[in-house]
Amino acid sequence: MTPQAGPRDALAGHRWFAGEGDAVRAALAATARTLDIARGTQIFARGEPGARLLLLREGVVKISTVSLDGRELVLSFVQGGELLGEIAALDGGPRTADATAMTAVSAFAWPRGAFLQVMREHPDFALRVVTLLCERLRHTNVMVEAAVQLSMAARMARGLASLLKTAGRETPEGWRLDFKLSQRDLGAYVGLARENVNRQLKQWEQAGLVRLEKGEIIVRDRAEVERLGDMEGV
Repeated sequence: MTPQAGPRDALAGHRWFAGEGDAVRAALAATARTLDIARGTQIFARGEPGARLLLLREGVVKISTVSLDGRELVLSFVQGGELLGEIAALDGGPRTADATAMTAVSAFAWPRGAFLQVMREHPDFALRVVTLLCERLRHTNVMVEAAVQLSMAARMARGLASLLKTAGRETPEGWRLDFKLSQRDLGAYVGLARENVNRQLKQWEQAGLVRLEKGEIIVRDRAEVERLGDMEGV
């Protein structure tokens, strides 16, 4: 297998690239670099130049920033199969947030110029990238609206339901996430202090909705958690 065969074959089976022609996949594979990133590694920091764009093959990356009062704000958890660092890579500005590997991560990386050249040469592919950006913006809007309009319980339920949808797996004990989510990270994701998150989780545990096990949140009644998140629709 040639060095380019790995990325090309992987792109052919990827949801974002399977529908593209061979020319797009070949152009991307020609400049792709394979990265293996250890858990806990800061992949990039806010303010850095956006010199490259990544496509996650496996793993979870936390996208976060710091508020004016010094609190961490988690903007999203990027899963395997999604683009990472696309804003700065596409507009040429600095990184808008920090990116930290929550698990071991495998990714393809492209220099900014090489990825932009493929978009220029293949307009349909460029439109697909725009669609991805719109999906991200819609999700951000939902989370911002929830932080303003929903109760504490509804915000937590909606946040957990969103994470389970993209990174959840069913086990005999209940629904687990594919990565370890601390109460602090959950609070930063839904805009609540860790103390409030802990209080709500304890109430849910008593009601049988979740189970707390060695720092892991196991959702025992996913349907009810989803219902709580939808009760105060925005």
